Formats: sequence, C-alpha cells, structure tokens
Amino acid sequence: MILGVVTGLQSEAKLLAGLPLRVISGGGQAEVTQRKIDTLIAQGVRGLISFGIAGGLDPALRTGDLVISATVVDSAGRQYAGSPAWLEQALGLLPSCAAGHVYASDRIVETTTEKHRLFTTCNALAADMESQHVARAAERHGLPFLVMRAVSDTARETLPAGLAAGVDADGGTRVLPILAGLATGRLGLAAVMQAGRSAGKALQALKRTRPVLERLSA
Repeated sequence: MILGVVTGLQSEAKLLAGLPLRVISGGGQAEVTQRKIDTLIAQGVRGLISFGIAGGLDPALRTGDLVISATVVDSAGRQYAGSPAWLEQALGLLPSCAAGHVYASDRIVETTTEKHRLFTTCNALAADMESQHVARAAERHGLPFLVMRAVSDTARETLPAGLAAGVDADGGTRVLPILAGLATGRLGLAAVMQAGRSAGKALQALKRTRPVLERLSA
C-alpha cells in the first residue's frame, strides 16, 4: 500500500528516508499543506499519516513521549475518525505510546492556559498544525488516516508563536526571521534554545515509529 505522510518540517521528513512512502512538508502553512496533500492523493496514495512533533496538552506527557491517534479535533470542535485498525497495529508495536485525541489548528498553541483549556474541553493529548488537513482530506476521499506525533513542548511550557516565522513553505529553516525576533525582543534566546533542544529530543523519539510505518505500508 502506498502511504502519504504529511509533516510540517523537513527534519521530520528526513526521519523517513528509505521507507516506501511519499512524504511532503508544508511548513505549517495551511494552503501549502492542503495543496501538497491533494497532490499526494492525485498520485494514488491509499492512506495518510500525520507525522512529526507536537505540543503536549496532557500534563502527564513529557518531551519525547509518543502520541498515536485515530481521532482529530479541529478548531471548530469537529471530530474526524481515522483508522481504528491502524491504531491497533501501531499500539501493538509501540505499546508504551499514549493513545487519544489530537487537536489540530492553523496556528501554534502557545500558552499554558490555552493548552489546559484544550486538554479539558477537547480531551486532546497533543496539538499540531497538520492533522486537521490530513483528516479533512481523508474524509473527502474515503481514505484511512493515523496521527503519529512526539511531544516537543509540554503542557507546562509556552511555545512562542513567533517561532513559526522560522519555517518556510517546504518545512526548511529560515534563520533571518528568528534573528530578527531575537534582535527586537519578540523572541527570547532562552525560549528559542529550549525549543530547539525539545524538538531534537522529540525527533529522536520519532525514529521509534519506523517499524509501524513499515507495517502499514506493507
């Protein structure tokens, strides 16, 4: 089965090198991500995976914890159902993963207050910026989907929204906007460095998902 994998960052996509997958990165940009998902579907993929790092909403989750989900909640509160069979297979290979809802919207979930609200109102474990596009496309085309994420910033940490400017439409790094944010005080050096360390730990954890993707694409 040919699977399409949707990431926000090139660093996430690189973790999948060598697997029989078709992978796109949208840089957290809604229109770009939607267009690239449509291209995957036009190429004949038979299912979609939302893959990458995420913000933790459940206070019990730590940086590097894996979250696998077949239920996505968007910013309007609508729920989308993925593949329970894929979820079962994934948890069979990675039984220590957390399983539950994932919240997804077109903007970074920044503050601890907002994270707490989403955890309590949406019953969501984590948040990202791609899964809503994956879920909607899967529903339109009658395709199965699954979310596979690793927690970067936890529920107790703030993630500055200004960091989004440091990613281009292909999921690559843009250094100048981050430097400008630091120079103007819109971003703090400590926050940027902490975000980088946490993202690195989450990316390492995502490597554990390769056997799952191999199984689903067999």
